[in-house]
Amino acid sequence: MAVLKGVIITYPEWKQTDVPPVPYPPCVLAEGVEDTGVFDCCLINPYEGLRFVQAPRYLVRNVFGYPSWPFFCG
Repeated sequence: MAVLKGVIITYPEWKQTDVPPVPYPPCVLAEGVEDTGVFDCCLINPYEGLRFVQAPRYLVRNVFGYPSWPFFCG
């Protein structure tokens, strides 16, 4: 079980003029784990916000941000 709660993650090197956007790994990645939670977080300018791969029983609540690519892949 892993939980990320109450953090602000920012990517200050991102520029709005970058077209297409520079791809980065997901800001939050859960792969092959169970019972993962992300609560009360703000993700500013990630390329991809959240990705859960073979991660059953995850819970995401009150997560906001401005990704360049899909915010959530689950």
